[in-house]
Amino acid sequence: MCLKKKKDTCTDSTVDAALSEAARLLAHAPQNRMRKERELVIHRETLASLADRLASEPADVPYCLNLQISPEQKNMVALMRAYRTCVEKGVLQNRKVRWTGPAKLLRYIGTAAGKIFTGPRMVQINIANRCNLDCIFCWVHSPFAPPAPGEWKRTRITMPVFRQTVTGLGRIGTGGILFSGQGEPFTHPQIDDMISLVKQEDIRLEIQTNLHLVDVEKVAALGVDKLHVNLSAASEETYREVHPAEKPGSFKRLRQKLDALQEMRVKGRHAPEVEFIHVIHTRNYHEIPRMIELAADYDASGIFLKMMETNDHVLHLLPAEADRESMAERLKEAENLASRHGVNANFSGFGYQLSHVDDTGEFSAGLYDRIGCYMGWFFVRVNLDGNVSFCCKDKFLDRVTPSRSLSDIWHSVRYHHFRLIAKDMDFKKGKGFLDAKCRRCSNFNQNMTIHAILAGENA
Repeated sequence: MCLKKKKDTCTDSTVDAALSEAARLLAHAPQNRMRKERELVIHRETLASLADRLASEPADVPYCLNLQISPEQKNMVALMRAYRTCVEKGVLQNRKVRWTGPAKLLRYIGTAAGKIFTGPRMVQINIANRCNLDCIFCWVHSPFAPPAPGEWKRTRITMPVFRQTVTGLGRIGTGGILFSGQGEPFTHPQIDDMISLVKQEDIRLEIQTNLHLVDVEKVAALGVDKLHVNLSAASEETYREVHPAEKPGSFKRLRQKLDALQEMRVKGRHAPEVEFIHVIHTRNYHEIPRMIELAADYDASGIFLKMMETNDHVLHLLPAEADRESMAERLKEAENLASRHGVNANFSGFGYQLSHVDDTGEFSAGLYDRIGCYMGWFFVRVNLDGNVSFCCKDKFLDRVTPSRSLSDIWHSVRYHHFRLIAKDMDFKKGKGFLDAKCRRCSNFNQNMTIHAILAGENA
């Protein structure tokens, strides 16, 4: 086998040799561990199937033993060695984890090995600042907050920035795209065109929305996969209290749209999945059990409970210690209802927030000094102006430009440098990277789950 690097492209025989080496590494994965842990989901057959799929893609081999298996030019032999290292070190051994596809497995192997083998699980794109509601807990649109400047409200992502963000994400194995932002995505006049561009990339599309501006027939026809509907209430009365500018009947009209989506599914038509988001505060926590029942009524894919994020303008809405004790009781009732109705909910994550939040709204202080942050392998956020953030907070590392796509940034040396800093908790090398925003982290639950899987704990 050719072991020296050459300036010219290697021959087909070298490609075959590299593939043979990958197969050999697979065949010699620790057999005893596999026999002892027959329930282990990650096994050699999974990797062999993955290798077959990757090997069938167009390959370019500039150097011996450097088989480029995809547009991002990652080494199959390195992948197999990384997998073997994972097995030998006992990571990725959680028996409860279901590997639903090669990309998920590749992300975890890459995280454990400190390499990138595929695209992010989710790309969040901020679409618009303008919003049609006045949620009382919102930092910028709440009636308790000072009015935002008109120019800021009119700001939205441009089509050139959006196109340069999305193009190529399908080829690098991106799991999905989420439209979100500080406003309502459906206020953007070109949202239909943006949806179409995402679907042309053959990527799953999810949209966070308050549903009021959504044409349910159109989003179904365009192929939107999931709607994250922010209700933060389970009744007309509470909905109007949380959205004081809304007129009577507003909640009823939302339910009619949900009825229409449900009817599509009953008739066998494509309709986006629906997940309900509930931002919890003093005005709505009493409805947590009813939120479960509402999800059951519409056969929702789940509900996402989230403690409100605070600033000086909305801090008074944060539940005090006595309220949190009452919330814990409501949460137990909700868990029983969810079990009875078969509703999926993030009780573990919300329970962590509830038990750790202080009177300022911080709940994840010290977490990343203990477990590190893994978002660099799973998530990326693009702001309206093309600035690229490492996580849900404003930690901007790069920017999408006409000559620099998000795919380029994802595989850049600079971005990978910060991945490793965050994972290894070597924050001295990334001055300011671990900051006060991390004490109220929106990605904490995902980080804790990833850490548990890598450590072989119960996730």
